[in-house]
Amino acid sequence: MPLNTEGLHLHPLPYHEPLIAALPASWPEAARPGLTLSALNHRPLFWFKRERNPGFFDYTRRIFDRAGYAPTYVEEPAEHDVLLARIARGEGMILLPASFSAIQRQGVAFCPVAEGDAMPLSLGVIYAPHQAESVQQWLSLLDGILATG
Repeated sequence: MPLNTEGLHLHPLPYHEPLIAALPASWPEAARPGLTLSALNHRPLFWFKRERNPGFFDYTRRIFDRAGYAPTYVEEPAEHDVLLARIARGEGMILLPASFSAIQRQGVAFCPVAEGDAMPLSLGVIYAPHQAESVQQWLSLLDGILATG
C-alpha cells in the first residue's frame, strides 16, 4: 500500500491480492506457465496515468525496472468492459487484481505473473490522529471479520 500518509494514521488490513495479467487469449504467452513481466516486454500495457495514483504508479515502475520490464504504455480506458474488449481484440494487456479473473470474457486470458505477489492490492484505513480513540474499536471488529474470511 504505497501511499503518502504523512500526518495521518494508517492501519493496514489483513487483505492482500496479487496482480495477474489479463491478455489476449490469442497471444502465445497466454498458454505459457510461469509467465514473467520481462517475457511481455514487447507487448503494449494498458496502464493508468500517474496523476490517478502517484504512489502506486511509482511503486510499480520500480518493480518493473527491477524485473527488466519496459513496456509500451497505452492509456487505460475508464470502463472495464471497454478495456476487456480491447484486450480481446489484441490491443494490449493489463495487470489487475486476481479477483478480476472471475469476469469471463471471450478472448481474454487471465494468467499469474511471477512478480504479481510483489505488487499486491492491499487495503487499509487512513484516519486523522484525533480520531484514533473512536476508530480503534471499529478497526478491531473489521480486522476480526477480514481475518476469518
